[in-house]
Amino acid sequence: MRQVAHFFLFMTVVTCVYGGMHLLVFKGLQPLLVLMALQAPVVWLMVFGSLAYFLGETLCVYIPTAPVTYFGELWMGFISLAFSVFVLLFGLNFLFPLPTKHLALAGLGLSLALTLFAWVKELFPPRIKTLTLPIPKNHAGLNGFRILHLSDLHIGHTKSLRWLRQGVAQANAQNADVILISGDLIDYSAKHVPEAASVLSELKAPYGVFAVSGNHDFYAGIHRYQALLQVAGIKGLDNHNITLANGLQLAGVYDIAGRQLRQAALLPNLDSALAGLDPQKPIVLLNHQPLGFDQAVARGVDLQLSGHTHAGQIPPLDLVVRFYFKYSWGLYRHENAFIHTSCGSSTWGPPMRLFSRSEMTVIRFSQAS
Repeated sequence: MRQVAHFFLFMTVVTCVYGGMHLLVFKGLQPLLVLMALQAPVVWLMVFGSLAYFLGETLCVYIPTAPVTYFGELWMGFISLAFSVFVLLFGLNFLFPLPTKHLALAGLGLSLALTLFAWVKELFPPRIKTLTLPIPKNHAGLNGFRILHLSDLHIGHTKSLRWLRQGVAQANAQNADVILISGDLIDYSAKHVPEAASVLSELKAPYGVFAVSGNHDFYAGIHRYQALLQVAGIKGLDNHNITLANGLQLAGVYDIAGRQLRQAALLPNLDSALAGLDPQKPIVLLNHQPLGFDQAVARGVDLQLSGHTHAGQIPPLDLVVRFYFKYSWGLYRHENAFIHTSCGSSTWGPPMRLFSRSEMTVIRFSQAS
């Protein structure tokens, strides 16, 4: 019962915030809409646009709804950018008053231009980011060792197998020693692309491919996610660990979304994840959300790999992410340990990015760093 109450509370908040964004954008556009007698059509467009993503994700279980979902994702991005633009313009208008119709025209033009730019930017393959870190605990066997960090692929019914194959080929081209995926591998609609498992099975690294769950993996169904890993030959590290042949210890925890299922075995448990590991030797921890890093460092973790934030993708979410998460995006250091929060190897929701770009990160250990 409490889980249902939390869901309805969450959806109420989301509805109020998303609805409020639409109202502000409509207010900004209204002088132009009145001039062009387009108020009623735009109201209906806004109603459909605001519901399209949620309808598409709900009905995809029964019928193909990828075009509806994709339109809803695009609309979500446009409204977010338009909201940010009009908030900025309303603020500037206090200092430099403009006729309302000019303000509306400027807001519409800038919103459309930013939407197009952010959408086209995300059409390009993820960038390859390279980081060189000191060898943890001076473990000689790790000199030159390369980790490929992937995160937040969000495989679902709006993303093609061709896109996934290109991503797998790009990942393999980095010739990393091990590939680590820090959650959100699939989305709610992932069962519409069961072939994804065979594509993911083409991910290759000498020391293997490992992953932990993210919140969207739970939304998609944790058993479906685990089955996908098994078919793809990806080793799950949720609340488990493994020691590689070169001595590097890998561990992972379930995402905190597992708490919603009220099953003790699916709760994130750092004790279980680190059980049996030697804190005097290098430890890399996978945790989908960039949380608990300070506690992990106290337990001997040298490097935490996280994702989840997407760096916000577009305003105003990029500001929200920056204020909400201490380690929101990039590389951070605490004592002698590091956390790398990926902005994601793909996107969730709007297929857009403004101030960031999807990334795959190569982390290399070196004595010279």
